[in-house]
Amino acid sequence: MRVSMNENQENYSYNKRDIYLCIQEMIEIHVLEPSLKKLAHEAIMYKQKEFLFSRLTYSHYLIWEEPKEVKNMIKVMASVEVFVLLCDILDDLQDMDSFDVPWMKVESKFALNLTLLFHTLYKKLILETTFSPQKKIYLMEIFDKHELRSLSGQHADLKQEIVGEDEYVDIMQNKSGSFVALACLLGSSNASYKEQECIEQYAYFIGCSAQIENDLLGIKERYNFKDIVAKSYSLPILYLLHYKKEEFSLLFEYYHADTIGETELIPYLMKNKMKIEESGAIAYSRSMQLIYTQKAIALIDDLYEEEADKESIKKVFLKRI
Repeated sequence: MRVSMNENQENYSYNKRDIYLCIQEMIEIHVLEPSLKKLAHEAIMYKQKEFLFSRLTYSHYLIWEEPKEVKNMIKVMASVEVFVLLCDILDDLQDMDSFDVPWMKVESKFALNLTLLFHTLYKKLILETTFSPQKKIYLMEIFDKHELRSLSGQHADLKQEIVGEDEYVDIMQNKSGSFVALACLLGSSNASYKEQECIEQYAYFIGCSAQIENDLLGIKERYNFKDIVAKSYSLPILYLLHYKKEEFSLLFEYYHADTIGETELIPYLMKNKMKIEESGAIAYSRSMQLIYTQKAIALIDDLYEEEADKESIKKVFLKRI
């Protein structure tokens, strides 16, 4: 059922604090062990400033869902942010490249327990809505599908065996695209199957665009060239390794041989930071990001008739790139 966006906006405006309080209440009620409860509170408190995926859920909810379901909407948005957080924690534990976050300041065994807690909590949030049993099952099926896709993408990324851009795009769509698709589809569960196919497709394009933004941060000096140091593959790095490997022979050697260590790499990157910026890797990545953004916009423009509906979705991701 399609609902007037203006009618929905009169009932509720997006508020990160509502989502934060909803999650904190769930932690307070359902987590019994004091130190685990404290760690969970700290993790959510740290993460609340980054709540973004729930904004996509909200913008779709305004278009597709009933305006009277505000409490349910908050629980669904909270479930999205809890799920994204647990994936972030797992990602940090696997990459070991973020040490200023609460879950990396404790032993890994406790951080793993935190992910198990959040894995239960996001499901609990869905189960505690007043939706029909059928709709709860459907929402959980959306979670299951995209959790499996994101897991496949993450595993392929961790293998560090990417050979080309096409393979990397597949990983981007499975990993980053799955999070965006999850957020969008949870807010548009009343859409038809054909409409949801379109929503899922533009969500994957949005995810790819956002991932390229992260890729560009990962090769910058102020982020300590973290992706290069970790021998991760990203769009600009693939460009350097494939099209500029003679100009960046030491970088190519670092990735493909054991003869170069981090102590030699960092000074080399610092010395060549301008060369990296002028290599074409950044310009190429930006152009690919624009292509994915335009593909998403085209699908959004095609699906929605109301200009307000289009803009409510676009503004969430356009301001992030």
